[in-house]
Amino acid sequence: MRSILLLGFFTFFFLPACKDSKTKEKGRFPDEIRKEESDKKPGSESGNSQFSITAPEGWTKKDTFMMGQQITFLISPQEDPSDDFKENVNVVTEKTGSININDYLDKSITTLKNVLNNFVQGNISNLSINGLEFKKMQYSHVYGGVPIDVDVYFTVKEGMGYVITGSAKGGTISKWEPRFEEAVQSFKVY
Repeated sequence: MRSILLLGFFTFFFLPACKDSKTKEKGRFPDEIRKEESDKKPGSESGNSQFSITAPEGWTKKDTFMMGQQITFLISPQEDPSDDFKENVNVVTEKTGSININDYLDKSITTLKNVLNNFVQGNISNLSINGLEFKKMQYSHVYGGVPIDVDVYFTVKEGMGYVITGSAKGGTISKWEPRFEEAVQSFKVY
């Protein structure tokens, strides 16, 4: 459940950067240099799979490597000077072997309960996107006193797990879900 641990990692290290939108990026992700030297498409470092996802208009897209995995970040622009949280969509992949989507979701929920503060699970639904079956789960948690609402989409294809996470400041997710869904609807695996 490496990708779920990465979700926890993002929660603790990436979201604080999103909160302070005035802070400029001071460096690059540690593995970004390796990405620049590679001709591979997003997702290729994490196995034999390649994927694509399109950022909503006006959002920033960043592909990078972290902990040996290809990660894609889609980040909302700052709405105004008082905007202290950049809503985001992240894609993480991991090798899953023969696990099915239901077991993958169950193990992911267990991991999220263990790594996130005040984790509260919401609705789970099934959907199909570009020929892939997904489980969508809503949940909330608190990071550094800031409530975060999340829509997370799980799918498994040919031994690879794909986790697409959309995060918004607590209480604002209904405003951002159309943008999250726009990005997720563009997701394709090759």
